[in-house]
Amino acid sequence: MKHLLLTIALAACANAHATLTLHVSSTTHFEALPGATAARPERHEEEEVRLGEHYIAVASGSTTNVFDFTQRKRYAIDTAKGSYVAYSLFDTVGFRVMELANRQNLARMMAAAKIDGAPFDQVFAEQSMSLQASAAGWLDEAADGGDTLASIDGKLLARRSNAGREVSAPDAANFVQYLRYTAGGHPLVLARLASARRIPERLVLHFREGGQAITRSYQFSVSADSAAPSYDLKPYHARQAEAAPDDLDQILDRAASAPPTGLASARDKLKNEMAKAWGDARALDVTLGLMEFALQTGEAPAPLSDGQKALLQGDPAVKQFYAVIGADSKEKLQQALPVLQSLRPRSQGKQYMLALFEANDRVRLGETKSAGPLYATVLNANPWLAGAYKDLGDYAMINFDTPRAWRSWDAGRRIAPKLYLFDAVNQFEARLAKDHPEYF
Repeated sequence: MKHLLLTIALAACANAHATLTLHVSSTTHFEALPGATAARPERHEEEEVRLGEHYIAVASGSTTNVFDFTQRKRYAIDTAKGSYVAYSLFDTVGFRVMELANRQNLARMMAAAKIDGAPFDQVFAEQSMSLQASAAGWLDEAADGGDTLASIDGKLLARRSNAGREVSAPDAANFVQYLRYTAGGHPLVLARLASARRIPERLVLHFREGGQAITRSYQFSVSADSAAPSYDLKPYHARQAEAAPDDLDQILDRAASAPPTGLASARDKLKNEMAKAWGDARALDVTLGLMEFALQTGEAPAPLSDGQKALLQGDPAVKQFYAVIGADSKEKLQQALPVLQSLRPRSQGKQYMLALFEANDRVRLGETKSAGPLYATVLNANPWLAGAYKDLGDYAMINFDTPRAWRSWDAGRRIAPKLYLFDAVNQFEARLAKDHPEYF
């Protein structure tokens, strides 16, 4: 199949590491479990998969996904439009860790409340998420003709044919990574596949998700290249903001393609605005500008003189602002919103900073639908506001939108890598890498 060669320009590497190309045919069959709605229609897919030395490329239709384990990035390429979007590999394992914990908590709450519902099955949850959250179980294997069956606690998880292509340990590990990222698979099942150093002719994985018994059947045919190709994004361009599906994606696309030189210009613009606000004695705009400087640069503003402190401390609007930004209860958050809105007409050009605080308060109140447009307003006004990208990422994370969460955090860290707000993100990534090294 020529699709992958058409979608990715491949350049020969100096080292002759054998690279495998797999043609993959898969069929996913759905069967409704008792009490569930009707089964979803069967789905068939054809993919061409290239297992490189440090990457995996998966081509299907007009889409190619490249998983780069050196950069810890995934590039989603639209071959028809000649464009791509870069994502973090952390967004996959981050989502799965959150989702598995969410399912476990929901099951505990339903059990405590004695509410009947779809039973939570730890084994099948681990199969879907490719995570092992419980104590290590025991993988049972049994022969069935020319196949090997793999199960845990009597639950059939996989059937693989014993016939197949013997491969090196690195190629076997890459094959398992392909499954981990695109399909799932219990960690014990995947570990056994990797240790076998064989890509089977056939593989069937069994899942239970959303009231459906899901059977995903694969057929693999393997060929080996004589040289080690790498992928090349040069034939493609980063997706243009105007082609993005919504306002937030447009903002993130613009941030991803923003030239580094723009940061210095944005800093100079902010300094000039601050100087004029001081000169005009606009205390509220000065206060908002000082916060904006810290959130944009990750640096503390210069110390204030006694006269500057007196200007800020004596201004009624500044007092109102400081009285509500520390709201720590539902009642106080609800009281803060009209105050932040009432202060907007009293600002000349910094209304978007008030919108940022309002958006964060609405997220804390659970009003996430109204928060999204506010974040768009903020970042359209100042696309270099690193702290706002942190808040937008948190907002996306609350909505389990981990791809946009990491795109937002990455955008903010490119602007102000030392901003203390990103410490929590850095620690989260370090914990994911430590707890789940198999993803990287």
